[in-house]
Amino acid sequence: MNRVTTCGVFAFLALFLWGCGGGGGGGDAPADTGGDTGGNPEPQANGRVAGTITVRVPEQENVVEAEPNDSFDQSHFLGDLRRGRTLTIFGHATSDATDPFDGFRFFAPERVLVTARLEFNDDDQNDFDVAVYDFVASDFVARFLATTSPDEGQFAAKGQFALVVSGAAGEGDYILTVTAEAMPTLLAEEEPNDEFRTGTYFGELPAGDRVSMNGSAVSGDLDSLHFTTRGETQLDIRLTQPNGAQFEALVYDISHDLEEPQLLNTFTPTPGETVLRGEMAVLGGRWIQVIASAVGGSGDYILTVFGEEPPEPAEQGGGGSEPTFVPSSAEDFWQGKAIARAGPPARFGDPAAPLVAGQALVCAKAGSEDAMAASLAANGCRELARIPGHACCVEFDIPANLTPEEQQRFTACKTLELSRCQATAYAEPNYLRQPLLEPNDEFYNLQWHYGALNLPAAWEITTGSADVIVAVIDTGSRTHPDLDSRIIGGYDFISINSIARDGDGRDPDYTDEGDRSQPNGRSSWHGTHVAGTIGAVSDNDEGVAGVTWETGLMILRALGEGGGTTFDISNAIRYAAGLDNASGTTPQLRAHVINMSLGGGGFSNTMNDACQAAIDEGVVICASSGNSGSQGSSYPASYDRVLSIGSTDANNNRSWYSTWGPNLDFMAPGGDLGADRNADGNPDGVLSTHQREPTVGVPMPTENYLQGTSMSSPHAAGIVALMFAVAPEITPAQLETVLQDTAVDLGAEGRDNTFGHGLIDAHAAVFKANPDFGLLPARATLSNGSLLFERLDTLDTVRIQNAGEVFLTVEEIEVHTSNGGAWLSAVGVLNDDPEPTSDIKELTISVNRAGLDDGTYFGRITLHTNGGDVIMHIVMIAQAAPPTPANFNIFVRLVNIETGEIAGTSVVNPATGLEFDFDELPEGTYRLEAGTDDDGDGIICEAGELCGVYPIASSPVLIHVGADQERVGLDFTVTPSGALGG
Repeated sequence: MNRVTTCGVFAFLALFLWGCGGGGGGGDAPADTGGDTGGNPEPQANGRVAGTITVRVPEQENVVEAEPNDSFDQSHFLGDLRRGRTLTIFGHATSDATDPFDGFRFFAPERVLVTARLEFNDDDQNDFDVAVYDFVASDFVARFLATTSPDEGQFAAKGQFALVVSGAAGEGDYILTVTAEAMPTLLAEEEPNDEFRTGTYFGELPAGDRVSMNGSAVSGDLDSLHFTTRGETQLDIRLTQPNGAQFEALVYDISHDLEEPQLLNTFTPTPGETVLRGEMAVLGGRWIQVIASAVGGSGDYILTVFGEEPPEPAEQGGGGSEPTFVPSSAEDFWQGKAIARAGPPARFGDPAAPLVAGQALVCAKAGSEDAMAASLAANGCRELARIPGHACCVEFDIPANLTPEEQQRFTACKTLELSRCQATAYAEPNYLRQPLLEPNDEFYNLQWHYGALNLPAAWEITTGSADVIVAVIDTGSRTHPDLDSRIIGGYDFISINSIARDGDGRDPDYTDEGDRSQPNGRSSWHGTHVAGTIGAVSDNDEGVAGVTWETGLMILRALGEGGGTTFDISNAIRYAAGLDNASGTTPQLRAHVINMSLGGGGFSNTMNDACQAAIDEGVVICASSGNSGSQGSSYPASYDRVLSIGSTDANNNRSWYSTWGPNLDFMAPGGDLGADRNADGNPDGVLSTHQREPTVGVPMPTENYLQGTSMSSPHAAGIVALMFAVAPEITPAQLETVLQDTAVDLGAEGRDNTFGHGLIDAHAAVFKANPDFGLLPARATLSNGSLLFERLDTLDTVRIQNAGEVFLTVEEIEVHTSNGGAWLSAVGVLNDDPEPTSDIKELTISVNRAGLDDGTYFGRITLHTNGGDVIMHIVMIAQAAPPTPANFNIFVRLVNIETGEIAGTSVVNPATGLEFDFDELPEGTYRLEAGTDDDGDGIICEAGELCGVYPIASSPVLIHVGADQERVGLDFTVTPSGALGG
């Protein structure tokens, strides 16, 4: 029996390759049987499993801003903001139009009290502000004017929001420290709070939650709190009044920049009543302001708003009932009063791409078309046109007297409201598109792996061709707005029902049915992630970008629960190449490229024959080199003429898990979830399309960071597709030669066993693929646009890349420090040779903390080249005392794969020891997993928590424990889960 394991994190697929004739070749087994277990009907409780956990996490939560981040749809996403988290952000702000805003987006799954502290240099010349932007309100909801440094502000938040740094005057560096703590029972009113869009901000108010504010008011005074609603909500408003005073509650909808806010309701007390109470329904996607109005008397009060499920659907269009009473004092107060602006000019609220005002694209969930149509009608939408089986374009009325800017934000808010309807799979703006050299996707600034491959420069030449097809042989795919329009079809080749989970054998339905390989019994959704790296819809202002923006994706499902067989995978290869196979069918057009993010030990003639036949047809095959972390051979990557792709991290080093050896061809980013070398506040995994699998319910589209050579191979496959776009007639042999000639040599000179021929350079490969291209002017780019030197870091290397064809010459290296003197230095080879032989440069950057006080130091390096000036921002932390030793619990679990029950749990801690030992185990087969439970909900491995599966996250192996058997030395690693919060 030949055995193969996959090479992608969270793919945890142990692939059973059932072959003829035994053998096996040193690959990890899907289950290490440890001997024959047949004929033993009675389990015996005498097995043992033991080992040690290794923890790989970034040293500190320090972040250097990632550009572009000056609009709400491309703000720098920093994940979940939970109680106890502190994040330090280093950035650079200007008061001119070159970089107007730095936005940092968070998701608060529970209501927290957030403290934002801003420090900046030279507050005589500089004036930086911090504002809070709410994504439902589509506007700023609070602002802290930091006229001097340092300054700080507090606000309560739940849901999605952004902290935005803007320069009111000057230019310089800043430190933004964000701390979240438990929400107090009552928040005090914030002054000023007697204008629209001011007052105490609470974030989102979902059903089952409440917000409370206490304050003091005199007759004629108005105090307010404001919040947002994502879904239709029943408000229960309670106002505790002072003795002898008369207070009223007014409810306004302030969702949009209208000339007049909309008064939804007024609640007046009954004489002698001490607690005023009123109930009303409001629609989702609204920004609501509740005002306590002291009509008569004065004193202290408590204003509480409960969010509840509405008993019946709220009346559409009006947002609530008509006001029952408007007190004259409030009427006089608001008469002629302008709406207050809570933050900087609303440019941050404009999307990076313009949209069609008054239109949205809406798609129904399967089987919910009628319900969605009714929901659209109830929301005042009219269908204009429809793509059969997919999205329809709807229009809705826009309030009168809105400026073009306000129409854009009104449309964005209305679209968000439509996306919350239960029958809706997704709703999105109808964007207007213009050609761009870089995509404007929401999370593109977090996809560091594309810059490492010089992809932006390649996109200047081509973004791909719809005539090129990439076959993704994997676990299949699930619906995702960043993938659906790119998929041209596919096939399910899984022939064994227990693996397929769909019970119907081979058929055209390539839906990923899940594999339950993850902790808590969740699935990997491996194929969805791989497909997104190759060809996620790009430049659509949402989600992630793909390597190729036009290529068609052929989804071939060959991996299921427990993996996939040699026979099924081989048939998928032949199908992709348009060759005869066991399904009895072939695609209308064959694929140009096949990606296989799978592999393991054991040579198979059947699979090798399929690969060679496909290559003979002109198909290029990319495959993962493996995740053993050692020298070895993995198949299909090690077959002749198959491109074996290893993994690099964010510093272009070999990833710790990446298999190396004589069969390795090239390197591409696969990431490292246990590091944050680019200091963007997220683990250095590969970000792509994925599925969020709730504890209850169906998976939903999302994005996720994963690591593994499963993530490096699709980068290579996407670049090969770009090469076919400019050179349709290129042969696999010619294409491999171009990749060899243009790869960036990372190790010993020439090809070596650690890096193969080196890191693929997308721009150089695409350009050289077509000999008819002329020479492009030199243009300098950097592998990293910023560097953070933590407490012990002293040295780093940055690669200088050429986005042009003319040789790049570095003419001068200019070093500048903002504080601390000459602690920064940069050394590179200045190319004075009139006939240079290479345009690849490296810059060695070092820091010296000698004589410096503890603190944070800023600098920048400017490279003056014949391809333009390039600036790199440098942040250094000086800290004499070592950080406090880590002290947190890791839960190590053995899960019986037959029953799904937890057979044992061991709690380990870095402060006390990381060894685990399970004794007296019943005979059986287990999954060995570990993770943290930061939120104490009893579920490990959630977003932001540490997670691991034996032996490494990218190649899990099931453990069989037999009678009287000890399995010791089962060491494995936990890293951040990589899931995007929110």
